[in-house]
Amino acid sequence: MEISLSQVINRAPNVGADRSVHAVIFSDIHAPFHSTDWVRRALGYSETLGDSRVAVVAGDTCDFASLAFHAPHQTPPSTEEEVTAARQVLGAIAEHFDKVYVTFGNHEHRASRRLPDLTPSLVMHMLVDGLPNNVTASPYWYSWLNQKKWFVVHPEKYSKDVLKVARKISDDMSLAEGRPVSVIAGHEHHGAKAAVGQNRVVICNPTLQDYNKTAYLTHHHLSQGYPPWAQGFTHVRPDGGSRVFSYEDAPYLDSLSRRRR
Repeated sequence: MEISLSQVINRAPNVGADRSVHAVIFSDIHAPFHSTDWVRRALGYSETLGDSRVAVVAGDTCDFASLAFHAPHQTPPSTEEEVTAARQVLGAIAEHFDKVYVTFGNHEHRASRRLPDLTPSLVMHMLVDGLPNNVTASPYWYSWLNQKKWFVVHPEKYSKDVLKVARKISDDMSLAEGRPVSVIAGHEHHGAKAAVGQNRVVICNPTLQDYNKTAYLTHHHLSQGYPPWAQGFTHVRPDGGSRVFSYEDAPYLDSLSRRRR
């Protein structure tokens, strides 16, 4: 069912509504095909941020390969194994943040399409069932962040033009709100950032997927002429600044882990 932009604006969860906080944006974890190294790096970095930090897990937390509509290229794990792996990752994230907000993605949508009785709300409840109380799940594909200065979304669209999708969402949201709205978009895995004018930023969030576990997908993606994927995450500061962490930051992030030993 199509919904209007005003409905999206009004019902989106509002993370950091009262005051801006340090936020780390995870997306496209695709458990159990996630990179344990990159999850470790993201959690290690979060420990440098002090108090009042939140995590936004912006869709595709669980791969749900067992419920895919296309023919599998390899024998998938069971749905139970996939959900268990997703909960383990979310549980680890919960240990490092004051609040964790988990939103819907196209792979969660895969589960609700394959099993009609499994509504989006039930899918998300299944992923966070038994986790600490600081974990909140939403059946929506999006959320506001830091006094509505940022809009975090897992869009359905995909483009070979890096940042095209995020820029279009930022344009539409800024026009609807009558003010600049910066956007962090998951789904595409590209790991890119650009300024739009003087007051907006658009980010295509990297993935936390392990390509070695899904090599066939990476090969297919590149063979279709799409830009290469990037592993990493995004940090949004309370002052509105942001940084996308990816491959080139791995040595720095690994050094943080060594310092804490």
